[in-house]
Amino acid sequence: MNRRVTFFAVIEAFIVLLLLVALFRNGFIFFIGIALLFSWLANRFNSHILGIICGIFWLLTVLELFKTGYFWLAIAFPVILGILYYRKKNPNGNQSHQKFYEVPYVDSFSKDQSQSQHFNQGENENKNEIIDLGDMHFHESGNNLSIRKNSGNTKIIVPEDVELALNINVNKGVVSVLGKMTKINDVQIRYFSDNYESASKRVAIMIRVDKGNVDIVRG
Repeated sequence: MNRRVTFFAVIEAFIVLLLLVALFRNGFIFFIGIALLFSWLANRFNSHILGIICGIFWLLTVLELFKTGYFWLAIAFPVILGILYYRKKNPNGNQSHQKFYEVPYVDSFSKDQSQSQHFNQGENENKNEIIDLGDMHFHESGNNLSIRKNSGNTKIIVPEDVELALNINVNKGVVSVLGKMTKINDVQIRYFSDNYESASKRVAIMIRVDKGNVDIVRG
């Protein structure tokens, strides 16, 4: 088990122990015992009066539980940890329209993209480049842009009416996608526009760079 998870589990167990001690001291055990007794008597004799008394003691039991601060601490502690963990794993979670995925690198996109432009590693081995997709001729069946090189910065300008599917792999460098997501070093990212599949203008871009920055911008 992860050491951090073990540490938090020990803290939660300690809080629960304190809760049990507090409940034992404040009469909670007494109330729950009486409530269980009257529950049994009400069922045994089918008595409406005993049922009312049973309900009163169960209400007192719940109130005693809610009055105990350790009860709320035992609940709040894992909830806060869960929120912090989610925010750490999803730093852009408040931007619901984005679809970012960090996944194992996949070497190609689907085969239905008929228009393809390739920038092979040998041709752009150590080169900074700016690629404006406004000059690209788009096919409705899809377009594929592939960039592979050892080093060099890459900036791609994407028109506002063009939807994207990105597959980016950078070992050393900064990756910035549309100004909304930035990752540094050893990055493997996929991004899909919401309307990519139905868009008349769309391009799937695969970028694989060993050392260099990648910047995807609208323009």
